Amino acid sequence: MAARGLALLILLGAGHPGFAADPATDIRLEPTQVQQLGLRLEPVRPTETGGLRGLQARLMSRPADVWLVSAPAAGVVQGVHVVPGEAVKAGQPLLRFASPWLAELQRDTTQATAQLAQAQAQRVRDESLFREGIVPQSRLEQSRVAESVARAARDEKLRQAKIAGVSAGGMGAELSAPFAGRVGELTVSPGQRVEMGTTLARVTRNGPLAVEVMVPRASVGSIAPGARMRVGTAEGKVVGVDPQMSEGTQMAMVRGTLPAAAGLLPGQAVEAEIDTALRGVRLPARALVRSQGRTVCFVAAGVPGAFVAQPVQVLAEDVREAVVSGLAADAQVVVEGTAALKSMMNAGD
Repeated sequence: MAARGLALLILLGAGHPGFAADPATDIRLEPTQVQQLGLRLEPVRPTETGGLRGLQARLMSRPADVWLVSAPAAGVVQGVHVVPGEAVKAGQPLLRFASPWLAELQRDTTQATAQLAQAQAQRVRDESLFREGIVPQSRLEQSRVAESVARAARDEKLRQAKIAGVSAGGMGAELSAPFAGRVGELTVSPGQRVEMGTTLARVTRNGPLAVEVMVPRASVGSIAPGARMRVGTAEGKVVGVDPQMSEGTQMAMVRGTLPAAAGLLPGQAVEAEIDTALRGVRLPARALVRSQGRTVCFVAAGVPGAFVAQPVQVLAEDVREAVVSGLAADAQVVVEGTAALKSMMNAGD
């Protein structure tokens, strides 16, 4: 067959009146030439909406819903009030922490508050003296600036004390839950010494879960962001598709979200289902022709013997068939004799 096709290409060379390959990759043949080349066409078929089932998946907390409770300074964990997995309310104490730095912070906060009160009193006196003409305008402006600086210093110390959970009268602080949720893990125990920034506990907000699903690489093209995803009775959606294969496998990662549901917890291994909907047409894989970095199909142009090399995008493919975009739903594609048409197309480029 290959030898026959080569002989026909010689007979149907560029000088033959029955063949033309213009820059638009249109190919026109006489009916006898179509028969000699053994060209055969098939109609494309619409794709179906289906689903992938039994997929391995893992539930996780969304990064925005995870809060790490860290040591505000070097110190000692005096007490732990919760256990892993316990539900907590916003502001509920989690740990008791002690550090000399906390006492210094408390002292600095008290001092900054006193300095602000002194600056306010000075500003009030200068305003009175200015109205009586005793002090100039510049003196009053200096008092106002000094009060603003003192207020900023006091506010900074108050913010630090709030973050650190400083309580009045002592070196201790109650580190509390930032929001309602669940204790994910505790990494310390009472009496343990820690350095500044050490993670003491992890709190996860109540809410939707993130899902990571492993899917066969060949199915990635059939999954679009927004597609429905199910784990048990909970229904969510796909938010992203990573086409890069996992190391050592032929699997790719699909990420989604699920609403909070009974029985679903972060870290749980589950089975997921994903709806698939390929926006394209289905055709035999042998209709695909790859040349010069592009993939095309030879499509009947409506006139007998006329074909167009139509670029397509492959959405999914196996050894038997493929799903592509870029073709009309009623297209007729060449499934046999494509090698001869490819040679003619390249000769005309």
